[in-house]
Formats: sequence, C-alpha cells, structure tokens
Amino acid sequence: MGPLLAELNRALGQGQFELVRDRALAEIKRSGSHPRLEQFLGLALRGLLDSADAHAAFSRAAVAAPQDALIAHSLARTALEAGFVSSELFRSADRLAPNDAGVLLGRAAALHAEGRGDIALGELDALLSRNPEWTDGHQAHAQLQATLHPDAPRDLSLAAALQRHPASVPLHRMAIAVPM
Repeated sequence: MGPLLAELNRALGQGQFELVRDRALAEIKRSGSHPRLEQFLGLALRGLLDSADAHAAFSRAAVAAPQDALIAHSLARTALEAGFVSSELFRSADRLAPNDAGVLLGRAAALHAEGRGDIALGELDALLSRNPEWTDGHQAHAQLQATLHPDAPRDLSLAAALQRHPASVPLHRMAIAVPM
C-alpha cells in the first residue's frame, strides 16, 4: 500500500482531487477500508468542497485510528464545514494534540457556529492569558468580539496583553500592523 499512498500524496499536493478520490475509492472497494485511504479520500472530498462526504470518510478513519490527531482534527474541521455540531470533536482533537492552534481556533469557530460565541470568547481569553503573544488568537478574538458585540472595542484581548506585557515587541507590532 506504500506506493499507492505515495501516489495519492503526490496527486493531492498537485490538486488532483478527482484522481485521489477515484483511486482511494477503488482501493477501498478492492481491499476494504483503511484509515490512510479514508484520510486521503476525506482530503480529496474536502478539496472538492464536499464537506459532508469528507466528514463521513474521516469518521471511518477515526474509528480505525482513534489516536491519530490529524484525523481527529480533520473530522472536526469537516463537521464544522458541513454545518454539523463540532465543538466536542474539536475538544477530542485537542486532547490528542494539545495546543494545536488550528484545533483551538476551530473550536472557537465551532462554539460560535453553535450559538455559544461568548463561551468561545472566554476560552480564547483563557488561552491568550497563558499565551499573550499568540497573534492568531488575538485576531480571532477581535473578529469574534466584533461579531458578537459590535459596539464594544475589538482589541480587548490585545490591550489586556499589552497592559500585562508592555515590553512585548510582537504585541506592539501586532497593535500597529493588524487592524482591529
């Protein structure tokens, strides 16, 4: 299976999503489900903007490889993209890959999509208090703040971080460079 996976990886990198989908489906039909084949199938389907079927492929992959952090993150991401409830899937992915920024930001997006944006803001606040120079976190916080509370200042997390760390060059750069 190694050569096939290498071929799928090359094709995926070249954006040949239909080829990857068709080859993965053919091999799954021929030899049965395998977590890596399902993962490639999910990635190809995601590239084809078919989030629901991508999510189904990642679900099969996650059953076969429950400790795989990338599969868990992909499962959560495709659930969010397909409009499914996904915050707990992001929490599960976080347990497998603690402090993965993509997972943490995905959870905030999932909570917001589920109507729990203020919980997402609180979680981002807690993360930013432990990681004050996490610029992507401040950007996400500002966007969420603007969506949930349009009349409130957008730079609350950045301002708080600068107050606690006034000598932080990255925070000052962000305050200048990133429109809040």
